[in-house]
Amino acid sequence: MELKCKILMKQITITVLMAFFVALQVFAERVDMREAGVDNQEALKNTEIINNTINRLNKAKELLVSRKYSIGEVANMVGFSDPKYFSTCFKKQFGTSPSKI
Repeated sequence: MELKCKILMKQITITVLMAFFVALQVFAERVDMREAGVDNQEALKNTEIINNTINRLNKAKELLVSRKYSIGEVANMVGFSDPKYFSTCFKKQFGTSPSKI
């Protein structure tokens, strides 16, 4: 029982530290943006653009898994005019190229 408690405490400590580091990273990014002259409104717009791109890539992954469309067709369907750029973004997001889905 004591060993289980120690393991649990280590896991809790690791989780708390991870949350702290994530919060610290977010804070540092905001400070960097302010120093670069990016205000909160612009930062919010950048966040929305990133979220929109992630949503488009998630939709692309769904379409590719369905195997109904080519990579070029999927890229176009989710708003990428350049399939090569789409593939680059896809690989960055998912760690694999769209051709391997």
